[in-house]
Amino acid sequence: MELQDLKRCLALLMEEGLKLSHLVTDRHSQLKAFMKRDRSDVIHWFGCWHIAKEWARSVSNHIYWCAASSNGDGDLVRDQLVSILNHVTNMHEGHGGKYA
Repeated sequence: MELQDLKRCLALLMEEGLKLSHLVTDRHSQLKAFMKRDRSDVIHWFGCWHIAKEWARSVSNHIYWCAASSNGDGDLVRDQLVSILNHVTNMHEGHGGKYA
């Protein structure tokens, strides 16, 4: 349903003579595939809310894990917390500090 709605919307925009350069959607797999395959001329972004929604539980769990696994070592907690920032930026090794 979402894919058909997107196709109808894009067709309407084209009929009105509007040029689309960027599009923001949720992370629906069919939309992603369609945009990559059929509309590679349009830069496709994922909405921040959808990405934040996916990360919120993981980040929360990581914070609790940091506190539970540190045995009161503040430096270790800091280094563990920084590691989540590394993961968000696609760095998955070489975290440094006590959590190396």
